[in-house]
Amino acid sequence: MQHANTAKPRHAPVALIKRSVTRRFEATHRRAFTLVELLVVIAIIGVLVALLLPAIQAAREAARRTQCVNNSKQLGLAVANFESQNGRLPAGGNYPGKEYSMMLIILPYIEASPLYGQYAFDERIYFFENKEVTRIQLPAYVCPSDDALGRFWGNDSIGDRFARSNYAASYGSSGQAPDLDPAGTHYAHVRPYDHDGPQLESDGMFRIQASKMGRRLAEVTDGTSQTAMIAEIIAGQSDRVVDTNDRGDLRGLWAHIWMGAAAYTHWLTPNSSVGDALRIQWCVDMPEQGLPCTDSDFPSIPGGHEYAAARSHHPGGVNVTFGDGHVGFYADEVDYDLWQAVATMDGGEVTGAP
Repeated sequence: MQHANTAKPRHAPVALIKRSVTRRFEATHRRAFTLVELLVVIAIIGVLVALLLPAIQAAREAARRTQCVNNSKQLGLAVANFESQNGRLPAGGNYPGKEYSMMLIILPYIEASPLYGQYAFDERIYFFENKEVTRIQLPAYVCPSDDALGRFWGNDSIGDRFARSNYAASYGSSGQAPDLDPAGTHYAHVRPYDHDGPQLESDGMFRIQASKMGRRLAEVTDGTSQTAMIAEIIAGQSDRVVDTNDRGDLRGLWAHIWMGAAAYTHWLTPNSSVGDALRIQWCVDMPEQGLPCTDSDFPSIPGGHEYAAARSHHPGGVNVTFGDGHVGFYADEVDYDLWQAVATMDGGEVTGAP
C-alpha cells in the first residue's frame, strides 16, 4: 500500500518569501526618519542650544567675576599687611627716577617675596636685570574676564619686558598729581626735587612718593571703608614697541608707575567712552575694545595732569577695593558725584560705599 508523502517541503513557497521580505522592508521603512522630521529635530536642538548658551556664558562670567573679587580682596589684604608692618601705606609709585609701582612694593604680601628680593630697587625699572621680575605675570594681578594672561609689553631687542595685568591704585578724583604747574611739568623737574612734597600731592589713597612709604592711615579722614583704594583696569592691546613715537600701550603694566599702567583716577566714570588722557605715544585708541584714548592736555611731556578710568570686561561695571579691604561693584552709570566722593581721602563726604 502506498503512503502519501507527508514530509514538509524543504523550501517555502515563493509567495511566502515575498510577503516576508515585504514585511521586513516595510518595518524598516517605517522606523527611519523622514527629511522633514530630521530638520525639525535639528531645529529643536538649535533652539535649546540658543537658550542654554546665555545661561552658560553668564555662569562662566559669574565665576570669572568671583575670581576677580577674590584677587581684589587679596590685594586689599596685602596693602593692609604692609601698613600693619610699616606704619604707613605703600607708596602709589616711586619717582626719584626709579618709576616702580605700588604693585611691586607689595610683592612680599602676596607671597612673592623671592621676586621682591630679586628686584634692584636702587636701579631704574628699565635696568636690564629688573626685567626678570617685571616680566613675571602674577595670578593675583590678572582678571580672567580680560585677555591679559600670557601677554607682555616689549620689543624685538629687549623681548618681553613688562607683564600685563588688571588692577591699579587709586590716585583720587582728578589727575595723578594735579597740583603740578599748568605747563605740565614732569615729575623729575619738581624743585627742590622733593617727591614727598605738596607738588606731587593727590586727593586719593595713593600718590607719588620718594620712597616705598606712603600715607599714614590717619590722613584718610573720610575713613578707609569710604575711600577707594584699588580698581580693575583693562590691559592695553598693543604689545610691541615700534619706535619712540609708537611705544604700544602701557595700560595694565603692573610694575610701572605711569598713569593707566598701575594707576587710575575717578575723573572718568567706569568704562567711560571718553578716552583716557595719556601721552599718545604710550596709548592706542581702541574704543571697540573698551580702551578709548586721547592725547593728554600736555602731550609734549608726561606729568600729573594725566588720568585713566577704571575699566573691566564685566557687564555693566567694575570691582573696587576699599581701604578696609571690602570690595564693591560700581555700575557704569554710577552717579558722578558719588564716584568722585569715594575717590577722595579727606573730602568729608558720607558716601554709603557698598
